[in-house]
Amino acid sequence: MKRFSFLLIMTLFSIATSFAYGLKQDGIYYNLNNIGATVTYASSSYNSYSGIVTIPSTVTCIDTYDVYSIGESAFRNCRELTSITIPSSIESIGNSAFLNCSGLTKINITDLAKWCKISFANTSSNPLAYAQSKSLYLNDVEITNLVIPYNVTAIHDYAFCFGHFTSITISSMVKSIGNSAFRCCSGLTSVTIPNYVTSIGNYAFEECSELTSVDIGKSVTSIGSNAFSYCNDLANMTVSSNNNVYDSREGCNAIIETASNTLLYGCKNSIIPNSVTAIGSSAFNGCTGLTSIIIPNSVTAIGSSAFNGCTGLTSIIIPNSVTTIGAFAFENCIGLTDAYSYIQDPSKVTVGYDAFYVSGSFDYSSRTLHVPVGTLAAYQADNNWYPYFGQIVEMIAVASIELNQTSAELTDGQTLQLTARLMPEDATDKSVIWTSSDEAIAMVDQNGLVTAMGAGTATITATTTDSSDLSASCIVTVQPAGLKGDVNGDGSTSIRDVTALIDYLLSGNGTNIQMNNADVNGDGNISIKDVTDLIDLLLSSAD
Repeated sequence: MKRFSFLLIMTLFSIATSFAYGLKQDGIYYNLNNIGATVTYASSSYNSYSGIVTIPSTVTCIDTYDVYSIGESAFRNCRELTSITIPSSIESIGNSAFLNCSGLTKINITDLAKWCKISFANTSSNPLAYAQSKSLYLNDVEITNLVIPYNVTAIHDYAFCFGHFTSITISSMVKSIGNSAFRCCSGLTSVTIPNYVTSIGNYAFEECSELTSVDIGKSVTSIGSNAFSYCNDLANMTVSSNNNVYDSREGCNAIIETASNTLLYGCKNSIIPNSVTAIGSSAFNGCTGLTSIIIPNSVTAIGSSAFNGCTGLTSIIIPNSVTTIGAFAFENCIGLTDAYSYIQDPSKVTVGYDAFYVSGSFDYSSRTLHVPVGTLAAYQADNNWYPYFGQIVEMIAVASIELNQTSAELTDGQTLQLTARLMPEDATDKSVIWTSSDEAIAMVDQNGLVTAMGAGTATITATTTDSSDLSASCIVTVQPAGLKGDVNGDGSTSIRDVTALIDYLLSGNGTNIQMNNADVNGDGNISIKDVTDLIDLLLSSAD
C-alpha cells in the first residue's frame, strides 16, 4: 500500500511545478521514498530554515513515513537557524547538511545511543561543528559529562566532533571508536580507553587542545593515523601492561608498536627509549608543547611529518644511526634554533622533501646546525640541510664523563641525586641519557634523580648523546626499609634503643646497631639530634 501511495504522491508532484523537495509539512521539507522520509531544502539557494526547528520522527502523507535521514545540504547556509532537535529515527546525515549554520545555539537529541550510531558523511554533517556553544543536549538537558550508553558497541565516525564535554566515559561494551569521533572536543582533559575497545579511528582525538592524559586499554590492536595529533597539552600517555600490540615501556609517555619498536604517538613529556628503532609518521605532529627531544642511537628512521608543527621545539639531536628522514619531518618548527646531527656522511641518508622547511618568509639565519668534526663541507654541499640553517658548525666532542658517586647504599624509598661531569667544558653537547639496569630496584629520571624501589642492586648509567658514546655508572644497593628508632634491631623501639644509640655516639662502634634505623630523623647523619628525636618518638607513642 505504501508503495502505491508513494507512486501516487510522486505523480502528483511531477504534474506540479518542480521543487527540490517532494513534501512540505509544518515548515520542514522532505523527499519521500520506499524507505521513508529525508529532510531536505526548499531550493538550490539553500537557507531554507530559521529559528527553532524540531524534526519529527514520522510524517504523514496518505501513509506514515519514518524520518530516517537528513539529506545533503539540508540546512546549508541557514545562518538564522538557532535550535535543532534531531529525533532518534535519524540513521544518516548527508554531506554539508549543516554547513555554515553559524547561528546555532542549541542542538537537542532524543536518544544518545541512537546518536552514536548515526552515519555522518563528514565533519560538515554534524551540527556541533558550527554551533556557537558546541554543547549537545539530551532531551533539553546539556551534556557536560558524556557517558556512552551500555547498548552502544561502536561510536560512529564524527559522532561527537567539535563538541564540548568536561569528561567522557566509554562503556565496557564499546569495541570501536570511529574516525574523528571526538576530534576537536573542547573541555576534555583526560581519556581512558577501556579494555574492550579494539580500534581507535583516524583523527579520533585530533586537536583536543585541553587533553592532558590518555590511557590505552589492553585490547586495542589498531590506532589510526593522527589519532592524537595537535593535542597541545598532552603530557601523559600510558598503555596497559597487558596489551600485546602496543606499549609505553620505561614510562616513556608515548605509544609504541611493540613488534616493530616504532614510536607511533608522543607528547610534550615523551622520552624516546633506547629500544625504539623508528619514529612513526606524524608521531609528534602539532605537539606545540614539546621543547626538546633526544633521539637515541637505536633509531634508524624518522617518519614523514614526525615533528611537523612542533613550534615550541628549540633543539633536536639526530644520531648517526638515522638513515631516513621523511618528508616534512621537521616542517614549520619555527622555534628550532639548534640541530645536532651526528650523521657522519649526510649523502648516505635519505632525506624527504622539505624536511626542515618553514612556510612563509622565515629567516633561517637564526638556526645553527652542529655537525661532526670533518663533515662541514659535506653538509654545506647537501641541499637537504644547508638551505634550512643559517650556520653550520663543527662540534666539539665529549672526551670524558664521570659521576659524583660510583656507589651508593639506600633504603627503600630514599632518593639520591647523581650528577655527571663531562669534559672538556666547551663540549658542544653535554647532555646525557640516564638508565637503570633494574627499575624494580632503583629508578632514575632524566635529571639523574635516583629513587630506591626495592631491595637489591642496580647499576645507574649516564651515557653521552654525542658521537663519543661514553658512559659512567654508579652501583646502587637498596636495603629494605627498617623500623626507625629500632637501633638494636630487636623489632621494637624502647629505652634500650636510646641507650644503644648513646653508646654508639660515645664509642663510634656500630657493630651491634642498625645504622639505617639509627638515623631517626632521616637527615643522612647520626647525631645527638637522633637521640632527642627517638626520645620524642617514645614519649609520643606512650601517649
